[in-house]
Amino acid sequence: MEQRLNIGLMARAGTLLSSRGFILALVAAGIALRLLQYLANRSLWLDELRLTLNILERSYAGLTSPLDYNQGAPIGFLLLVKASTELFGRSEYALRLVPFIFGIVSVLLFYRVARDFIVPSAVPLAVALFAILPPLVYYSSEVKQYSGDVMATLLLLGMARPFAAARAYAIPRALLLALVGAVTLWISHAAVFTLAGIGVVILLPSFVRGDRRSRLAVPLVAGIWMLSLTAFYQVSLRHIASNQMLLQYWNQDFVPPSLSVSTAKWLVTHVADLFADPAHFRPPGVAMFAFAVGCAVAFLRNRSRFWLMISPLAFAFLAAALQKYPFGGRLLLFAVPLLILLVAEGAAIVAGITWDRAPAIAVILVGLLVFYPATEALESAVAPKGREEIKPVLAYVMAHRRDGDELYLYGPARFAFQYYAVMGGWKLPVMVGVDMQATEYSTLGDDLERLRGRGRMWVIFSHIRGDEDKFSLFYLDRIGHRTDAFSAQGAAAYLYDFREGPQGTVGR
Repeated sequence: MEQRLNIGLMARAGTLLSSRGFILALVAAGIALRLLQYLANRSLWLDELRLTLNILERSYAGLTSPLDYNQGAPIGFLLLVKASTELFGRSEYALRLVPFIFGIVSVLLFYRVARDFIVPSAVPLAVALFAILPPLVYYSSEVKQYSGDVMATLLLLGMARPFAAARAYAIPRALLLALVGAVTLWISHAAVFTLAGIGVVILLPSFVRGDRRSRLAVPLVAGIWMLSLTAFYQVSLRHIASNQMLLQYWNQDFVPPSLSVSTAKWLVTHVADLFADPAHFRPPGVAMFAFAVGCAVAFLRNRSRFWLMISPLAFAFLAAALQKYPFGGRLLLFAVPLLILLVAEGAAIVAGITWDRAPAIAVILVGLLVFYPATEALESAVAPKGREEIKPVLAYVMAHRRDGDELYLYGPARFAFQYYAVMGGWKLPVMVGVDMQATEYSTLGDDLERLRGRGRMWVIFSHIRGDEDKFSLFYLDRIGHRTDAFSAQGAAAYLYDFREGPQGTVGR
């Protein structure tokens, strides 16, 4: 009797979790998390600021030229953000509006793609993971193109799915796919990998085996995509591809050129790292196990769908082997939805096999996949994530400064001040210091020596990558008197009077 009752309860629970209402609640939760992160209006951090200054200081036409500060972004994305600032002002809300919209649209698209690509029992878990995984939430409100990469992947997969089952292509539908693909290339650099996958997995076989309409439609689609990619390369991509600073920065994420044991180690490490960064599965090994099962099941169940899901990653790896696209970090955020689909499929299959005899296995597997991101999602809902909270630091300085005070900005802080000074209408004497990413401690010491003998000076730090703030404070305490201090996440300000010798310091 008790066993029957347990079976009945589990059946009802399964029915509830698979219901349309529950899945729509997960979609709503994903949208709510992204909205809360957006409304938190955190300070712009260094990477956002560098791209923001390009967008604000250039005309629409100027955004087609190589960007300053070693930045690279799709022109379509830049133009959309520029238009947002023209319509709604220069605030963080206006700057992040386009990525936010991309993030919301992605939540809606993912539900549809999940229904089309994986077994129904896996859809609730997939939608839940997409809704709560921290990077997908965070990048939906950052002034960078990565949420657009996610949206482009899902949009193209959703449009390609009907073609996988069709024996013949209607020209109007093929033309729509061609035009959408051509446009997404200008919004997302990573869109080229999904388009390549669609071309190889669906269009090429259809051209070989299809009827007369298919043989007309396939060259039409491919031709429009190639024309768009060629134009985009000439206008933008070739400048990014020749930027030596970017190439050096991402060098560790290119496949080593020679075949060796170290190359094999690089491959294993980077594939494993996908599940930790950018996907942020905790622990990643559980997700990797579910992914492996999901790949095997998806391959056996429907090969064309499996290759559609896995081919964008394969082409991204090929690009990394050609030293054209880094295979790591946030540049692979576009692949996270693909990982989620296959992880959820694998977990659902394992849960289905073990549910009757060992339900604990299913509960533990799904629980491990969901627990950590759900915990972080709740934490971020209460206190949305920030990176370099320079706004409250600058606000404190402006509230406590006196006439005649000067500012010394540690190198990276100048970008924050450049943006927020204009927003606040601040006009203060400013000295810009060196950046430890481009120099040595001895040079930093020489630079700080310029402050000796000056009056009241606010020393402002942000984007600290090592111990340069500790070194600077140690040095400054020897040549001046620290009288005030204020810090926030990733940023700080210290008030010194360099007319006096070192005395006791004050912190706050």
